[in-house]
Amino acid sequence: MEYIDFKLQPVEKFIAEFGHFKNKVFERFDWLMAKYQKFEDEHTILSSRQININDKLENHEIRISTLEKKHTS
Repeated sequence: MEYIDFKLQPVEKFIAEFGHFKNKVFERFDWLMAKYQKFEDEHTILSSRQININDKLENHEIRISTLEKKHTS
């Protein structure tokens, strides 16, 4: 029985080290996903703001064109 325990010690050590490694990978993955979510949220907000700015700009262009036509007439 001691022989089997002796042979299994490296396997048990590997399993323990792998568990530690796996936990570190998951911690980093959680951090990365949080950063990605933050980036995605910021991108969504900025895209929405850009649409509003473009709409305002288009509205101003139309109004300026109308005023210019009236002024030149």
